[in-house]
Amino acid sequence: MGNDISILEQRRIEAAFAKGIYDEMAARLGVDTAREILGAAVARMATAHGRSLADKMIEEGKPLDMETFGDLQSLWKRDGALESTTRERTEEILRFDVTRCRYAEMYREMGVADIGDLLSCRRDATMIVGFNPEAQLERSQTIMGGADHCDFCYSLKK
Repeated sequence: MGNDISILEQRRIEAAFAKGIYDEMAARLGVDTAREILGAAVARMATAHGRSLADKMIEEGKPLDMETFGDLQSLWKRDGALESTTRERTEEILRFDVTRCRYAEMYREMGVADIGDLLSCRRDATMIVGFNPEAQLERSQTIMGGADHCDFCYSLKK
């Protein structure tokens, strides 16, 4: 990331700022349009973040596969932000379950649970495309959405 704050803390700062903008957009344009705009902006930022991670891996001579992507999980787990169990990890597939998500907990505490999916959950699918355009995310549930765990499956398209 290039700085010393964790992604969890960065998301806290972003959420506080985004809430003010989101509330203003929702008041002027309606909730649906505000969600669409915020979602698009976060997706664009997530794709760029994925690309910057890929550039760093390329500089280090690492392949842009799921094994390498799995090595980056420590960034999102810093400060105990996520607790997870890895189900499968190969060059083609990274499958894991998140059993505790402090991002979701934080958004609820901040009163921004209604946009927490936009601020974190949805960015996962666009960030991986920035990292490797041949990769994808499949996930059927999230803690932010009320499930007891998030089921991630990142894979390279066949």
